Amino acid sequence: MKPITTYEVYQVKFDRWALRQRLAARDQDKAIAAGRELEMNTGLPVQVIEESEDPETGEMSLRVIRRFGKAEPDVKGPSEDTDVASRIVMVVINA
Repeated sequence: MKPITTYEVYQVKFDRWALRQRLAARDQDKAIAAGRELEMNTGLPVQVIEESEDPETGEMSLRVIRRFGKAEPDVKGPSEDTDVASRIVMVVINA
């Protein structure tokens, strides 16, 4: 079975990466444009991540596609448990 891919736009908020937007695999360009616009409007660091999940094994991989701005070294990176509530909301909104 083919991996499920999504693109996520994260922004630094309170010294953590917070999920701002989640887009389907076909929307990579939209995710990059949204990240660029978000960084320009707020001046805060933003990154776009490609998330791929293998439905058969449950394995997940994250890959940074683009970074906008520079985050402080002590900012905690996005992970599977980052802002679980916002991830669930984004999944529901995009469903």
